[in-house]
Formats: sequence, C-alpha cells, structure tokens
Amino acid sequence: RPERHLAKLASVAEADLVCFGHVHIPYHRLVPLEDGSTAHFVSDGSVGRPKDGDPRACWAEVLIGGKAEVRGHAPQDTSVAAAGEGAAVGFLFHRAPYDAEAVADEVVEAGLPERFAEDLLSG
Repeated sequence: RPERHLAKLASVAEADLVCFGHVHIPYHRLVPLEDGSTAHFVSDGSVGRPKDGDPRACWAEVLIGGKAEVRGHAPQDTSVAAAGEGAAVGFLFHRAPYDAEAVADEVVEAGLPERFAEDLLSG
C-alpha cells in the first residue's frame, strides 16, 4: 500500500500503531503522518501460506520501552521509533518449524488445489 493510504488509515483510527495480518509477509514499517509524527505498521507474518520464502510459522512480538532498551532487544528492526508519548516500539519476528509436509499432504487429501500444498512447502 502507498504511504498516503496507510497514513490516512492511521489518522482515521487515531492510531500510532497498527497491527494486522493476512498479507503473509512479516514486516515493521514507519509511515510519516501529516502532523510530522509517524505511525507504526506491523504485519505479523503467517503460520500457513507464507509469502516470504520461509515455510516456518512466523509470529511477531511487540516490544515497548525506552529506545535503547527496545533497540537492544530488536537490533534487526530498523523501524524502532517513538510511538505516542515517548515510548519506543519495535518488533521481533519469531520463526517456529512445523510439519509443513504433513499439512501439505492433508491439503491434497482434502481435495484442495495442489498449489496450496506447494505454497506451504515453498514459503
């Protein structure tokens, strides 16, 4: 989505932090707002049908605290920044293996399209 669209969503919701799913790609993105502040947008990844090349399940951990503390716990998050009144927000994305092959087999056995099973295995 274009930044202007995300900025409008954050403004309408009066939100400094917007968490969502269903895009199947984990990310944390800062979006500039009209008032000069920023809003955090985070996608939590996917437990099934990932679209980032990693078939493991993914989930997001929200970190809130002082900027140095959050950066210390989430050094790979390049979007750590203040949210609201001074607290910094960052995210850690965790991966967990699961038996994707067994789930893919069940998808095919259920009569669903084979591409759904392939998506589970390829990430």
